[in-house]
Amino acid sequence: MNTSVLVLPLAVGLCGCFSVTVGRKFDATHVPDIRPCVTTEENLVAWFGEPYKRGNVDGLPTLQWLYVRAGTGAPASELLVALVNRDGKVLHFASNPAGPFAVEVKDVCTGAGDAPAR
Repeated sequence: MNTSVLVLPLAVGLCGCFSVTVGRKFDATHVPDIRPCVTTEENLVAWFGEPYKRGNVDGLPTLQWLYVRAGTGAPASELLVALVNRDGKVLHFASNPAGPFAVEVKDVCTGAGDAPAR
């Protein structure tokens, strides 16, 4: 008997049983509480856990929380990106952005009397 005839239906059947997950699920409850020049990196980590990824843009730290699930069941996705200054205060952030996260990289908190509106 030709075993390749059995492999294809088995592979197709198994593909429907798997799901793929990227990142870690995080609770987005505190996203509305994020305030530029007020919220700190420590606040973000306390609220959302350790970021999925850390990086930098022009020398300023970035933090990313990501969760994507596809496959069996309903798909799910959640993304939070924050840019912080060297003092650890949030400069800009985006939650589930519709497009690329592009901001002018400058410290809007330096010398700011009041926190800028989001």
